[in-house]
Amino acid sequence: GLPTRMGSFRAKATSVYTNAAPSGPMRGHGTVQPVFPLQTALDEAAEKFGIDPIEMRRINAVEEGGETVNGFPIPSCAIREALDAVERMSDWCALRPTLTKGYGLGVATSAYISGTAYPPDPADGPVQSRLSLKLEANGRVTIFFGDDEIGQGSDTMVAILISDETGIPLDLFDVVSGDTARCPVGLGSYSSRVTLMGGWAAVDAAQQLRAKLVEVVERKWGVPSDRVRVRMGGFMNLNNETEMEIEEVLALARQRFISCRVEGEFRTLEVKASA
Repeated sequence: GLPTRMGSFRAKATSVYTNAAPSGPMRGHGTVQPVFPLQTALDEAAEKFGIDPIEMRRINAVEEGGETVNGFPIPSCAIREALDAVERMSDWCALRPTLTKGYGLGVATSAYISGTAYPPDPADGPVQSRLSLKLEANGRVTIFFGDDEIGQGSDTMVAILISDETGIPLDLFDVVSGDTARCPVGLGSYSSRVTLMGGWAAVDAAQQLRAKLVEVVERKWGVPSDRVRVRMGGFMNLNNETEMEIEEVLALARQRFISCRVEGEFRTLEVKASA
């Protein structure tokens, strides 16, 4: 029912054996089918109680920090902000009352979970994605990503996240993904999970690398870390506004840490067993 909040549900399913041709997997299975009747029911309830359809969805929206009806945690949720934007950008309040018979302005909400709670290695705990960063002798940074790039842009996604955190320009990265001999273990590319889970692994690794870069810069300048600002392409000394280019920072880090490699990961939250 996401993103609609509900306290309980009852489902009935029937498996039917037919002589139809074999079929393959389906994207978003089990999502589209219940969305239509649920959104229709919300509209019918809104009309019965005289509540605006958008407001009905606001009232019944799940909240950040809550959980789904079957016990899945909701670490982030911006459905109310999305409804506010739709209401404003569509001119909903002014336009809807003016529509004549045969014309309408409707709204619906839907959401889909990212990934599963199953780790790639049960003995390793709830680790879903891993990513490591290595400073190379040629001044470049190699990203070793355990999840596969299958055309969805995940290699670019992790590079952008790491660049934003560290100030290292995108053209200094080389991405190696899906290579089981060189990359840390990843769960794979399916279930709409890579941006969320692989992305958080990238941010974790980037923050570790950023801390090392800040350390060498503060040692070079003789200033505390809170006086060092990361910017795209380098670092700035807030005491005197002098700057150090990223190439020099990376060279200092390689000298300081010799083989500089960090590894980030994403771990799933604990999911309660449903009754």
